[in-house]
Order: sequence, then C-alpha cells, then structure tokens
Amino acid sequence: MKQTPLAPPSTLGQRRTRWGALALAVLLMAVGGLLSGFAYLASTRTEECLVVTRAVPAGVTVTAGDLTAVRVTVTAPLAPIRSKNIRDAVGRRAAVSLVPGTLLTAAQLTDELLVGPDQRQVGVGLPPERMPARTLHPGDSVQLVTTPDDQETAATMVRQRFDATVVDLSGRAAAGVEGWVVYVAVAENDATQVVALAAQGRLSMVLRVGG
Repeated sequence: MKQTPLAPPSTLGQRRTRWGALALAVLLMAVGGLLSGFAYLASTRTEECLVVTRAVPAGVTVTAGDLTAVRVTVTAPLAPIRSKNIRDAVGRRAAVSLVPGTLLTAAQLTDELLVGPDQRQVGVGLPPERMPARTLHPGDSVQLVTTPDDQETAATMVRQRFDATVVDLSGRAAAGVEGWVVYVAVAENDATQVVALAAQGRLSMVLRVGG
C-alpha cells in the first residue's frame, strides 16, 4: 500500500505569534516611556519661588526688599517658598544667616526671638577642641567658660561662666587652623567682657543639658 508523504508543518501560525509578541513588547516599552515621562514631570516642575537678594543675619526680621521671585526648576526633595506665599516669609526672623542668591525655605525662618531686648549678639571664634561634639543649631542653650591665661593655672584662676544662646555659626580657616565662629546672644552686661575674652582666646563652649 502506497503511503502519502506528510506535508511539512506550517510556520504561518508561529510567525503570527512572534509578530504579536513583538508588537506587545513594543507597546509595553512605549507605555513605560510615557509613564517615566509623567513621573519626571511630576517630580520636576518650573515655579516662581522666593530667592534671597541681600544678606539677612540670623535673628533679623525678613522684609519684602530682601526677597525676589525667580522662576526655577523645582525637584521633589526641595521645598522652597513659592512667591505667591511671600506673606509666610515677610515679618518672620531668619533662623540662620540668609545668603543672597539662595532659595528661601521654611526651615530658614523662625518666629522665635533669638536675641532678646536685654541681650547683645557677639561672635566668638573657637577651635574644634573648645566646641561641643554635637553640631550646634540656632536656639541651642550654651555656656561660655573662661580658660587660664599665660599667668594663671586651672587651679588658681577664677573661672567665669556666661549663659548664651546660639544665634548662628560658620566655619573658618585662619592661619591653617580650622575652627568656628559662633554667634551668640549674651546678657547686655556680659557682652563687653565676652568680647574681650574671645579676643584673647580664653573661652570654651559647653552645651547645656537639654540644649
């Protein structure tokens, strides 16, 4: 009996399946690209925000003349104050020194009075070994403690302590020695003596418990 040879299997169905899978992959890639674009636009946007135009020392009240509106690209982690919310900034005090050209954020402002009416703000230059280990922040309560001069010893000197509140601080490098300038609010009656002792390099700073 003569057998009829089998026809080779058809590849038409396989080709259709492959083209369908390829089309689906292309579609998924396009959708992924669109979603990525939307996510980028959601996290990056252009808005009018407040920028500092002139230096404002810590503790000083911010005025409208200290600020201007600039359109900038705002990314998700940033939280600058929008120009439409300028009333949230004007009339408040600078919690830190505001530098011209920087975006203004709510964290840079405070309603607290950093320098009281019976206080004076003074700058004290301190090397790292005379500073508390913890990073200082405006509002921290500290004590300035005198150290011996060339003619005194720790046993013979009369140690003095001055209560103070940190207003601001900045790093410095003088004569190759790293250190800090800490701006503090002290009692008006103590200001002159603190300035003199600071000029002699005879002060150390202690962070008060709970400060």
